[in-house]
Amino acid sequence: MRRVVIINDFATVHGGADQVAIQSAVGFANEGFEVTFIAGVSGVDERLRSAGVRVENAGGTELLGGKSLLRAAVTGIYNTHVSRRLGEILKRFSPADSCVHIHSWTKALTCSIMPVLRRFGFKPVITMHDYFLACPNGSFLIYPTTRICGLRPLGARCLATACDKRKWSHKVWRVVRQLIQQAVGMPRGIEYFISLSALSESVMRKSLPSHARIFRVNNPAQRSTTAERVRAETNKDVIFVGRLAPEKAPLLFAEAAKRVGMDAVFVGDGEQRELIANVNPGAIFTGWLDAHGVSARMMQARALVFPSVWLEAQPLVILDALSLGIPVVVSDLCAGREFVENDVTGLHFKGGELEDMVRALEIIQDDAAVEAMSRNAFERGRLGQFALQAHTAKLLEIYREVVAAQATTMSEGL
Repeated sequence: MRRVVIINDFATVHGGADQVAIQSAVGFANEGFEVTFIAGVSGVDERLRSAGVRVENAGGTELLGGKSLLRAAVTGIYNTHVSRRLGEILKRFSPADSCVHIHSWTKALTCSIMPVLRRFGFKPVITMHDYFLACPNGSFLIYPTTRICGLRPLGARCLATACDKRKWSHKVWRVVRQLIQQAVGMPRGIEYFISLSALSESVMRKSLPSHARIFRVNNPAQRSTTAERVRAETNKDVIFVGRLAPEKAPLLFAEAAKRVGMDAVFVGDGEQRELIANVNPGAIFTGWLDAHGVSARMMQARALVFPSVWLEAQPLVILDALSLGIPVVVSDLCAGREFVENDVTGLHFKGGELEDMVRALEIIQDDAAVEAMSRNAFERGRLGQFALQAHTAKLLEIYREVVAAQATTMSEGL
């Protein structure tokens, strides 16, 4: 196994999946593998260029970036141009020595990638960063009410539920896209899956084929090692990093911080910014920052608050905070709780419940408690479980198994 092909909507960072795909590509390139990154649209992260990763544009269309809604609706379901272009690229690769890893495909590439991979004899590995393999809106969340959805995907009750964050017509479009995705073999025609947490695996398992092989691989933290611990106990800011959207519950944090009298810093932006400012006039908003800007804010943090009320699989910002020695206050509704040891490296609170978040923030006011959690988080971060090297080493084991299976299938077909 000497070649790695990574498929992802973007070769620049728009979200967590993109960050992981890019870091993984760089990690394998640094290990001497020939790495090709196939993206749906143009734009290349400088880290890919510096590592010598070959980036190919599959000619997709970013759903939210086009001028024609009709074209976006059609190409966002099944993009034939992407399938043709992907076929041209894959001619250079053999299943006997190459592994294909899919990260995201719903924002530019579409499920049109699947028939092409099958035609060329590849058994792709797919990381379940979200729930788009099963759920039409990818979140198992009823957005208008921010309630977790336990309905069977595409069942009668699912089809009748207005769960989309936009409008009913968009839900209909998502259902059509999901049906076509299933028809082309996603996930039925896939064997190798990567889960990021016990929570996400339990949610997805019933929607995967009976022959599914599921491997647990941690995402890599951006800052898996650091020269010294952030002395969180001497800092004042309690920070939130991410979109200011209802499913992330920033408003809950704003109210809890005001109640306790703590300095609340919001790194990011979104639809609830004005509401947050009304609830907590003393809140600080930085807007979106680049990686260096986020790092600077993290270095000033007493704790990171992650109050999300949806089933996030493995939030990267939590891993980054812990690796720096920053305690994390996390909702028990998301998988972030699996990576924060309660009362050891941070605190759990009941998701969506103001009084319990207030309780947790009151503990964060205690310097001795924060110092103990900070030291524990930093020491565990130095064990390297979220290091890029650990991430690529685990993936390499899986890739070698996949390539061996592909080579066997090729020989049986001769």
